[in-house]
Amino acid sequence: GWSRMSLDVPEPSAPDYVAYSTRRITIEIEDGRGVWSWLGNFVWVVFGGLQSAIVWFVAGILCSLTIVGIPCAHQCFKLSGLSLFPFGQSIVYEPAEPCTFFGNVIWLPLGILIAFVHVFWAFLYTCTILGIPFAVQHIKLAQLALWPFGAEITPLVAHARSEIIEPFMA
Repeated sequence: GWSRMSLDVPEPSAPDYVAYSTRRITIEIEDGRGVWSWLGNFVWVVFGGLQSAIVWFVAGILCSLTIVGIPCAHQCFKLSGLSLFPFGQSIVYEPAEPCTFFGNVIWLPLGILIAFVHVFWAFLYTCTILGIPFAVQHIKLAQLALWPFGAEITPLVAHARSEIIEPFMA
């Protein structure tokens, strides 16, 4: 399913006594999980997604044994969830705060290694036409592995559109 929201906003530079243009902003939000996503996730889980998710989950438990490792554990659990069901999910980055930026900088050496592995698998999957959707999921996992702090995993996909509506002049 999807939902749509439209908002008419007057142009800020127009004086009050003059007919002014209006900008209509339309935002459509849709659920990215369709039948093909569920089928892709099923095949993904059978052919390695479950093992990858378990490894990330165990890494998250090990990281959470220390107070300092709890933020990294949260990122491991995030990677575990995306490793289990990557089809139909989107990565959305929130505006960076200093803590998330420094967390990503500290994570980066490990993230580069993990991302390299996912890019390697993506390259192998592109050798067949049927493997291309799985290669795309590996690229998505590589992106999250590089910069996990501040990222949110969501099944929703947003599309924004803007148009200018000219005034009616009689």
